[in-house]
Amino acid sequence: MQRRRKSDGSGSAIRRNRHTGAVAGPDPLPRPLAGAGAGSQEHLRWQRGMANEREQIAHAAAALIIESGITDWQFARRKAARQLGLGERAAMPDRMQLEAALRDYAALYLADEQPELLAELLAEALQWMETLEEFEPELTGPVAEGWAYPGCELRLEILADDAKVVEIALLNRGIDVTHLPMRAPGAAPVTLHVDGENGPVRLVVQDTAQRRNRKHDRTRRKIEEVRRLAG
Repeated sequence: MQRRRKSDGSGSAIRRNRHTGAVAGPDPLPRPLAGAGAGSQEHLRWQRGMANEREQIAHAAAALIIESGITDWQFARRKAARQLGLGERAAMPDRMQLEAALRDYAALYLADEQPELLAELLAEALQWMETLEEFEPELTGPVAEGWAYPGCELRLEILADDAKVVEIALLNRGIDVTHLPMRAPGAAPVTLHVDGENGPVRLVVQDTAQRRNRKHDRTRRKIEEVRRLAG
């Protein structure tokens, strides 16, 4: 599929106010005053400023990710903060906030492309799920929720007591695998990365306890449902 990039001729997604919703180059927000308690007016104003700072960075980073094809979200956040004129101590949006900004961007600027993007990504997701069917894969993330963007990540949660078993299964099929850094070694599921046809594929390897205790605040689709959606 030939993907179209929308451009206003500015040469940079980050500078377009219609994407970021913010004026480029604001002064860095002040840090909380020394001695300002958690319930003080100063602290509350600082909290509101931090939330607004994160939102600005999230929307600017979302434009960078989609318009420039950046796959490293941490890099996109840092670049967005710099181009907005925020300092090194800027309050960075978390993954959920950035994903919400990406969803907003897709709804506003990629609405006409959604059916074609989703059809293509669902078809690819089904191929990966069939390849990994022995590990009871479940599709989650943007495509499972019904939205996407060019280069969108496919995210699968798969069940295995040892991520090495999954890695070997993929290597035996000639598929190269890399490990993504773990934020909490020994506690969080192992995350593997493979290159897909349309973008990165993130494989979150959960053991039985991790799958049983995972949060139920996101959409997950089993292989039978993805087959039905993929048509």
